[in-house]
Amino acid sequence: MKQILWLSILFAAFGQGLTAQLLPAYETTLYFEDAVGNKDTIVIAYDTEATSQIDPEFGEVGLTTPFDSVFEVRAGRLFEWNVPLSKRIVLNMSNPIPGLGYCNGYTSPSIFIHALHQPVKVSWDRTFFSGNECRAGAAIINHVQDEVAGPIGVDEILPLFYCMAEDSCGIFDLTEETLLEEYFTNFLLFEEYEVEGQGIKTIYGLRMKVEREYSYTPCYWVSSAEKTDLNKQSRNLELFPNPVTYEVNVSLPSDVQVKYWELVSMYGGILRSGKRLEEKTLDISAFPTGMYQLRLLGSDGYFYVGRVVKI
Repeated sequence: MKQILWLSILFAAFGQGLTAQLLPAYETTLYFEDAVGNKDTIVIAYDTEATSQIDPEFGEVGLTTPFDSVFEVRAGRLFEWNVPLSKRIVLNMSNPIPGLGYCNGYTSPSIFIHALHQPVKVSWDRTFFSGNECRAGAAIINHVQDEVAGPIGVDEILPLFYCMAEDSCGIFDLTEETLLEEYFTNFLLFEEYEVEGQGIKTIYGLRMKVEREYSYTPCYWVSSAEKTDLNKQSRNLELFPNPVTYEVNVSLPSDVQVKYWELVSMYGGILRSGKRLEEKTLDISAFPTGMYQLRLLGSDGYFYVGRVVKI
């Protein structure tokens, strides 16, 4: 009788082992907050055994219900429109090729955000990316230009992205008006989804690109040293008109070009950044009234900082 009891326990334990949730090779959490304080999170994970479909054994749950009417974030597999979105997504990474380095190739996730109150702040653990050579070039981006039209050069990269090993948060305005005003439609990431009480709507999204620092990634073009030095001693930057409602002009010597710039809120958060300023002019019409700081790196090697008042 005792033997039968022990066999039953062993079979039960074995059965539980077969159905236990698998742990991915690594995972990280992204935190989202809309303009009025609503919050949401998603988990992005990777494993060599993950597939291009929903993997329940990794804890993925496909969502087929409508998006929340006010604020909700869901993740998916980039360009895999037939696979349900999820709050937790485990993506495939390839095994490293012997002799070509130990870093894996990572599948990019898409992140769809329905937010009634824009813009949306995205936060993450910067040390998760900066502390690993294989993730040091990771970026979170609001377009797919380099995926559909690459490889492209530094002057062709659309400006709004954040290097996840250097920044710990980013702010994105995903309203149709703002996106279509600033970007080519075919480079935007969007899909039709049902929203609670609102029917089918176009929901715009982001994507996370995980790469080595020296692989092809927008973060390759701006070194950590350049971004760090923007916070050091700088030259005064003349901006006009100031106060301004729509576009602010940057006054630099005629032979100096902008290599990198960032618009910073009065609380120190980076609202937008880029590699160049067309005709040294920045459109800030989408931002609320208040005081901002514009910081840039010139081709002469100097750093320039100026304050601008939006009315």
